[in-house]
Amino acid sequence: MEKKISSKTLRMVFPFFILVVLIGLCAFVGNFRSIFIHNMKNADDVSKDVAELEWNFIEAVIYEDYLAAGNQAKVVAEDIMSKLKLAYPDMQIMKYEFEHPQEIDDPEYLRIIKQSIQGVYFQRIDNDENDLFVCNRKGIIMDLSTSTASSQSDWGSIYSRSVNPSLSKNAVALLFNHSTNMVYWEHHMYHITDEKLPRLPSSPSIDALREVYMQYGVGGLKHVQFLAPAYITDTGDIFGVEDISVRGTVTNNHKIVVIQTFNLYEQLMSRHYGELEKFDVFRTKLINENKVSLIEHAFIVIIAVILIVILTYFMMIFNNVVFHGTENPDNKSDEDNES
Repeated sequence: MEKKISSKTLRMVFPFFILVVLIGLCAFVGNFRSIFIHNMKNADDVSKDVAELEWNFIEAVIYEDYLAAGNQAKVVAEDIMSKLKLAYPDMQIMKYEFEHPQEIDDPEYLRIIKQSIQGVYFQRIDNDENDLFVCNRKGIIMDLSTSTASSQSDWGSIYSRSVNPSLSKNAVALLFNHSTNMVYWEHHMYHITDEKLPRLPSSPSIDALREVYMQYGVGGLKHVQFLAPAYITDTGDIFGVEDISVRGTVTNNHKIVVIQTFNLYEQLMSRHYGELEKFDVFRTKLINENKVSLIEHAFIVIIAVILIVILTYFMMIFNNVVFHGTENPDNKSDEDNES
């Protein structure tokens, strides 16, 4: 004869069954939490991967534009040099004007420099962030930018007006040291309109720009103005004084440098907006796919929780009906009351 399981045994086993169900539920939710964290990390990694691809594209644009800007500056420098030599058959006259600016109100060399740089902009972006200026070791000789032109054009005054004086000072030092590094400084106009722009480190470097981009995106590069130089002349000045003396020391000659500037952000937005938009679309697509996956997992968990709650509730009702003769799971049995 089959041995029946007593109601007392069932009442003892049933709570353990509920406990197992709850443990299973907790394990399921815990597993989902792990999946959620993993997917969130994947979303972050995906965003970083796309950012790396976009930065590689931006970096290629920087190198390409810096080379093109240098070539444009060289064309202008050669034009200035040829016109100066025609205007001054005796270069000592120009040298005297150069060294005694207070004695001559309107020297010819300034007229020539102004005419040569006027209306020349990089990639036809007609504004102060993409034009030319001419400088020497003492300061800026000619700058037609309305936003930066000043009666005080020595480097000390320029540094004091800069939003990042240390960066400006190091950038100018690199220019006159014939550095092979790409040179840039911060254009102050963008800091006036957008105070949230990040401050750049004091030494120009591509790695520094990469860090700014990774943290702030393309918009964080708004204030970066590159300075591509061309020298009159490469190893000395127009008057024949070499940059390095016979003793191997740097000479304080009248080195003239033509600088073609360009604003990286404006160049990107003007000429490469379509490519950057593709990166944004790709990034958004991957992130949205990841979000859909997370929502699907969350929906599954919610359904599972609802089903478990409903199942548990009906099992409790079943337990009370069978063993206690009541459908209210909150009522206690007579046996429980007696005990």
